[in-house]
Amino acid sequence: MNDVAQLSPSKTTSKITYKYQIYLQPEYTTGRKLCSCEALIRMIDSHHKVRSPDEFLPYISDANELLEIGRISLKKSLKILDLWQQKGWPAPNISVNLSLAQLQIPALRTFYLNTLKKHRDLSSKISFEMAEQILLSGDPDILRFIYAVTDLGVTFVIDDIVSHVSAIGYLQAYPVRAIKIDSEILSEIKQHQTVCNSKAISELISGVQVIAKRIQNQKEYQEFKDFRVSGYQGNYFGEPCVFQEFERRFLH
Repeated sequence: MNDVAQLSPSKTTSKITYKYQIYLQPEYTTGRKLCSCEALIRMIDSHHKVRSPDEFLPYISDANELLEIGRISLKKSLKILDLWQQKGWPAPNISVNLSLAQLQIPALRTFYLNTLKKHRDLSSKISFEMAEQILLSGDPDILRFIYAVTDLGVTFVIDDIVSHVSAIGYLQAYPVRAIKIDSEILSEIKQHQTVCNSKAISELISGVQVIAKRIQNQKEYQEFKDFRVSGYQGNYFGEPCVFQEFERRFLH
């Protein structure tokens, strides 16, 4: 357990204790077949309140804390994959989130690389999910890290696209497995009539999958279905849950 003085500017300085835990959220193909899941970090405080990343990550600036979150995310994901492998289950890929602040920590890049080398049999089941801003930063150390883990079989999922959709062809130069778009990006695409559907995006970035995220209801599902995305993610298909619950609900 850790101590934290405050989680946001509005909090008092009264101390609470907390721990981090990994939740998993399923991703489905258009045929409703489970294909992947995203590992989502959660903070569990001493009052058993589950806090999402938006509630605590923006207020963490300490490199050691960011390092710890990164370590937990990858180690737990690999442990889950190993358990599924031991059970003989056709386990889905797991996407592990990375932030720019985390990737700027040399010790974390080293930890990721060494850990993946030790688990070469599982590394191809890992995708790193990160914002497009990380690639746009042009940081040479981060780019070297990207190519180093790619050699171990790791793929990348790009989230939070900030470039105009017509300009994302540059992603072709990177080992991108998929990009994720939400309703906001879909509205932008429709407004500018840049592309007619996800197939056009796949042509801009050869073979990339386009995953619809944050789908909350049938209406949003239908909008993305009309856009002909490759897959879906959101509470409409399954809320994030601990891996034991994920096994029961989505793998059995």
